Amino acid sequence: MCRFFFLLVICIPLCAKQAHSQWLERSYTIEEGWNAVFLDIEPYPEACEAQLGNRPINGVWARRDGGSTIEVVGPLPQLLSKGEEVWHVYYPPSAPETDISNLSILEAGRAYLIQASEEFTWTFTGRPINSDREWREGSLNLAGFYVDDSNPGLFSDFVSEDEDGNGPEVYQLLPDGGWTAVANLESATISPRTGYLVRGGFRYGAGAVLPLPDFGRQIDYPPQINLHSITLQSAAGYNGTVQLSLSSSAAAPSEPPSLGQEEAAPVAGDVSLLWRKSDDVTSTWQPLPASIPIEGDATPELEIDLAVNRLEMGDGEPTDLFQSILTISDGIGYRREFGVNGSPLNFSGLWSGSVVLNKVSQPLEPGTDAQIEDTPATIEFRLLIHVDDNDNVTLLDEVSQIWKPIEGDPDGGEWLLVTRSVPESLRTELVAGVISKQIPLPLHTSAINFELRDADNNPIDVGMSGTFFPGETLTATFSLYDQNPTNPFHHRYHPDHTWNENPLPSQIWDVKREITLSLSDGDASERAEVGWGDTWIDGKFDEVVTGIHEYAIQTQGTVRFQHTSRIGQLNGGQ
Repeated sequence: MCRFFFLLVICIPLCAKQAHSQWLERSYTIEEGWNAVFLDIEPYPEACEAQLGNRPINGVWARRDGGSTIEVVGPLPQLLSKGEEVWHVYYPPSAPETDISNLSILEAGRAYLIQASEEFTWTFTGRPINSDREWREGSLNLAGFYVDDSNPGLFSDFVSEDEDGNGPEVYQLLPDGGWTAVANLESATISPRTGYLVRGGFRYGAGAVLPLPDFGRQIDYPPQINLHSITLQSAAGYNGTVQLSLSSSAAAPSEPPSLGQEEAAPVAGDVSLLWRKSDDVTSTWQPLPASIPIEGDATPELEIDLAVNRLEMGDGEPTDLFQSILTISDGIGYRREFGVNGSPLNFSGLWSGSVVLNKVSQPLEPGTDAQIEDTPATIEFRLLIHVDDNDNVTLLDEVSQIWKPIEGDPDGGEWLLVTRSVPESLRTELVAGVISKQIPLPLHTSAINFELRDADNNPIDVGMSGTFFPGETLTATFSLYDQNPTNPFHHRYHPDHTWNENPLPSQIWDVKREITLSLSDGDASERAEVGWGDTWIDGKFDEVVTGIHEYAIQTQGTVRFQHTSRIGQLNGGQ
């Protein structure tokens, strides 16, 4: 019988691709003639055809990224005549130029020119994402600003001179296709979700405070990820208060996505976030909303940690997606939204516990076996339990994580958690794969204080009663049978401890172990810690051992569990 002996360092199973979306609704009034719009969210579906194909438009134009510039301010026909070197364009199916369309999708963070044959209202659902376009200093850029609808802010708070001391200049589009300069940038307010031609210094559409997140398109909290950071970079001279707030997502759209776009995931509920300053690790995590004072000259950059609080979100299926909107504003006109999503609280997988025994009973005479006293020294050992997708809990003594190739599987195979009780057919298949090097070496861990076998010496996994959840209690009873190889009463180094082939009842030395795990319900300080109840949890360990001494021996201690694998089945579910 082959056994795997390799160190299990960390178990991170491959996850299936899941759509990440947080939903907002936007509405634009498109006037007859020329319009410049700024999309602060990604439309769903994102295809131009789906959004504007049946609208009364002549075309949609977008600046090319990758180094192109706009050098002339004049009537739009003059600008657009620069052709493919500067512009991507979409023509509707009814237009004679539709065959030369080279603009297929509409993206967040980009400004577009739309020529309409009549006025209409364009309403769509989309998601706010972290996406900023290339900016060219020394030239005119087609851009927009992230501003507060109720307090849009002034141009002078958003654009400045460039590095060479030129500008700033801002031009606004007229319905006839001409451009007009914004005369006084210090008194003129920005129109929300409007595109402009802008020259000068530009902070990606931000005002006095520019958020620099450490995440990608949105703030993702998949299993085993609990923390992200945002750096708030303030402009010189800014002294104010930055607001961070969390709001509910709109319902996910029901229509199908564009080709290549992620399918909309239903909203399972709101995400719960906690925050604190990154350089103040001793401070208490606080719930949002947050008001954070910033002095631009004294602290030009301030890093904020955002931690997911899954206990407040509740549990759910592994495929559920909780979704919300994070809003950051600086109080003087800037307002930007970021999508936030998180997986639910889910205890499925392997939990590795570190037990510290610090109390033991004194079974010297009848009536004293229940007296638990502190030990002069502590004993530490590992405890392994597994929670399956149906919340069944199992006590383990050894487990290996191994990759099983599956022919025809879109992911190429799956990760398995394999115990010593694995069916022989699966064991043979996996061992052959490891020997032939078609399967990488497995990751292995064990709990040497536990030898789980039945009376015939066959390896077993022991089911536990109770539920793995904060405040709940788990119990398990198992035996170290007389014939088990690690039974302390039978070993070859002591003649009185040898095993008898046909033992008398008085010569059978079964040892019974009863384990109780009392998981902490969490006080205020524990519940405020990142990952408590999700990636780690404390508890109390109790054990009663009979068969070693005339009287039962009781031990007590503490246990801290770490969630080391998210695989919800043992032995591939066999």
